[in-house]
Amino acid sequence: MQRFDGPTAHLIAKAMARGNRDAEAEAIAELDPPSTATILAIGFGPGVGLELLSPVVARVIGVDPSAVMVREAARRTRDLANVTLHRATADELPLDDATVDGAIAVNSMQLWDPFDASVAEVARVLRPGGRLVTLTHDWAMAHHEGSVDAWLDRAQRVCEQHGLDGCRSWRGTSERGKELLCRQPSKLNAGSGQPSRVQGTAPTQPSCRLSSRAMRRSARLSAASRPVSRARLSMGRQPCGSGGRSGGPRG
Repeated sequence: MQRFDGPTAHLIAKAMARGNRDAEAEAIAELDPPSTATILAIGFGPGVGLELLSPVVARVIGVDPSAVMVREAARRTRDLANVTLHRATADELPLDDATVDGAIAVNSMQLWDPFDASVAEVARVLRPGGRLVTLTHDWAMAHHEGSVDAWLDRAQRVCEQHGLDGCRSWRGTSERGKELLCRQPSKLNAGSGQPSRVQGTAPTQPSCRLSSRAMRRSARLSAASRPVSRARLSMGRQPCGSGGRSGGPRG
């Protein structure tokens, strides 16, 4: 992570603020959180995603290991009372168990190190039914695992090992990258604290990619020059995706 705290970090932050806005908006649209939600942003970079999340949910908690990015994001969100920032890594989240309703990581999941422990931490802090949505550049996935498919296979396998289910991936619409969505099961095994699993059933595979309503919402979030109203992200949409890795599935 040194490149995010070195002498060029401020320039990188400016580039990320311009380049990641559409991806952040798309991830938020896919997560589709209710206005009462507490959302965790992992690797928030310069804070564009925090800025977009703040008007549409009750609370935003951000973690990023870079001192420069934390300062940049603090400046960007200084007037947003429901945003809390932590300088922390994904493998040591400063949160109690089952405290967030959803988590977002835009162009950052490939940097989680150690990866297995980081996924375990995200699963730990997600409430039952909570979802993790990530969007990652193709080149970043290939760089870290040799190919896009290899990285996705590993990410989905590790997520499932730590109790997240319904994992699926698909081509993002805002940039050359793939989205990955996993969820914390809605029910836990009584007394064990572990996600319950129904044997012999496969995750439901949606028949579409990103719904037209979600795409319109993503475009509005991306184009907004001021905070959007909470009404623009509503409850009740089921996530859409291509349903498989073979067809195409933060900062």
